[in-house]
Amino acid sequence: MSFLASFISNAIQNRLLNAVGNKVVAIPRDVASVQNVEQQINDYIRGKVNDAMTEAGKDFPVERIVSTIDDIYERAVVLLEGPDLEDRDIGTDDDFAAEAHEEIA
Repeated sequence: MSFLASFISNAIQNRLLNAVGNKVVAIPRDVASVQNVEQQINDYIRGKVNDAMTEAGKDFPVERIVSTIDDIYERAVVLLEGPDLEDRDIGTDDDFAAEAHEEIA
């Protein structure tokens, strides 16, 4: 993973931790479930960041980085928020998100 990909992934993960710490997003209470969710979300974030960087190629301007961070963060929050998949718009190409969501629920 490149420095920029690590930076973007860490920015998203830190925003999620902040949301959890401020009780904006609830997480499971037992340690095993939290560890499982954490691994799934981290894998999801890294995958989405790598996809975005591949799509952008060498031209990845700051504005696009910021919008990528926001987009991936919002999708990760949806995964953490709960089982109402029908009421959420996580995208039709997001097979991993649906699978992770089912495992989290």
